[in-house]
Amino acid sequence: MNQKLLFIFSFAVAKAFVFVGPLWLGNIAEITLYGEIEFYLSLATWLAILVGVGVPGSIPIQIIKNENQLVRDVVLRLLLIVFLVLLFLYFAFYIYGLRASYFFVVGLIGFSISQQFLSPLIKSHGINSFTPWVENMALHLTIFSALIYYLINRQGVDSGFYYIMQFISLAFLIILIFFVCRSRVLFKIEYFNLYKRMLRQGVPILLNGMLMMLAFNAGRVLLGTFWDNTMVGLYSYLFRLSGTSLILYQLCNYFLFKSLYGEANANLNKKVDAMYSAVALFSILACVVASIYPSYVFPDEHQSSNASHLFPIVMSQVNLWIMSAVLEVRINRNNLTKISLKLCSIPVLFATLCIIVLSLQQISDPTTIFLAFYFGALCVVFTQSFVLKSKSKERTSVFFNSAKLSLPLILLAY
Repeated sequence: MNQKLLFIFSFAVAKAFVFVGPLWLGNIAEITLYGEIEFYLSLATWLAILVGVGVPGSIPIQIIKNENQLVRDVVLRLLLIVFLVLLFLYFAFYIYGLRASYFFVVGLIGFSISQQFLSPLIKSHGINSFTPWVENMALHLTIFSALIYYLINRQGVDSGFYYIMQFISLAFLIILIFFVCRSRVLFKIEYFNLYKRMLRQGVPILLNGMLMMLAFNAGRVLLGTFWDNTMVGLYSYLFRLSGTSLILYQLCNYFLFKSLYGEANANLNKKVDAMYSAVALFSILACVVASIYPSYVFPDEHQSSNASHLFPIVMSQVNLWIMSAVLEVRINRNNLTKISLKLCSIPVLFATLCIIVLSLQQISDPTTIFLAFYFGALCVVFTQSFVLKSKSKERTSVFFNSAKLSLPLILLAY
């Protein structure tokens, strides 16, 4: 009982920090700086996924096979190699006198890789109380660095906070390198053999995960590449605000974890449908509150962008991300990852192409761009449902559930 209470408390505090922190930063930092920070966070996440090559996705599978100690040793040594490379980059950047944002990105990459490897490791060992903090390590330390700078400066947050983050990330890298190097044996042939097995399992998971990231979480990178940091700041603020429904899903997911991987289709559908209903209701309430009290929800620089009108669009996209995550687990448990990867790549690439076309046509209307993100996400969800329905015995109410989760956008239309 005490463990459950500790987990609920830890989860609530960590998720509140993840939710409130970026919104606080968006209010006290200039919108261009905030957009730059969000762009770097998203970029670091993508680079961390590439560096991981899917290995984090195979960690729980290998632990189930009773290779706990060996998996832990392999993970720590992989992190050691990555940290040594990042430490080299730190010194190279210092020698060449590059600006502070480069150090900031290197630090974010280090934290993103750490959370990617350590989160499944900790979760597989049942240490749930620490998991919410490890899952968002990069964001937590970014907000923490900004908070320290704000307390020192007392005049808002500017690019000077990059130096705080630089110091924290450098100290983190050195401490973990020292911790791993304390081991008497740094390399065994068993480590290499296990890594090869994890790599074979992880590559399909990596490719599918990157595809889903492109479909649901690449908006900041695309906006930063084809538009400007002002657009990134607006979208990022709304995306973070929409994360309230994502927090509700993550809480439900902790209790549905075993059901998603092993329960019969009929029973699972009832539980998942109930979760979708809760998320949809919460989303509608959030959008209603935002439309009634926009001055309390959105900072002044977003008022001219009609943020209360754009919020339901982004909220509906995030809700579809939740549905996609549930479908992805069900696809993986039916060994349909490769088929899903092939079919889902079609709508994702088409949606990305549409975004590029919008940029080439110099269309900068946020409503049009954000709706393009939403319809791309909707196409992915329908494709995943088609894969699950045609290649397995599992059935999902894709029309009803997608409409339910898109209620904020549907109500906006009226």
